[in-house]
Amino acid sequence: MQVRLRRYMEMRGADVVPQSMLCAPPAFWVGLLYDEVSLHNVLDMIADWTTEDRQYLRNQVPFTGLKTLFQGRLLQHVAEDVLKWAKAGLERRCLNESIFLDPLIEVVGTGMTPADKLLEMYNKKWGSNIDPVFRECCY
Repeated sequence: MQVRLRRYMEMRGADVVPQSMLCAPPAFWVGLLYDEVSLHNVLDMIADWTTEDRQYLRNQVPFTGLKTLFQGRLLQHVAEDVLKWAKAGLERRCLNESIFLDPLIEVVGTGMTPADKLLEMYNKKWGSNIDPVFRECCY
């Protein structure tokens, strides 16, 4: 997800996600940004990240996703920590929206992104034919 600073913070969601994941990006951000404990956990985690670290992630993640090696760990394990904090932040709210993170928790747990699933179907089930993707991603 990308963040743009304007007179407000614009959180850009993921493109072409399954319908089950539509509420996951806003729930993720609410769990992290609206809860002091979760926010401080994330700020502590990224406190020593340099501009070069962030640029490395920006450049590398589109190619290797959760399998990106970063600071001696797979990004998948970093994502597990951050999702744990987002979920805990949501659970501390009066209205617990943590159920919306379940699809993200599955992705991070399995390491299989929606893009990975589509590529697998393209290469196997669809016989390298792109046309079925439009039916698969329609809702």
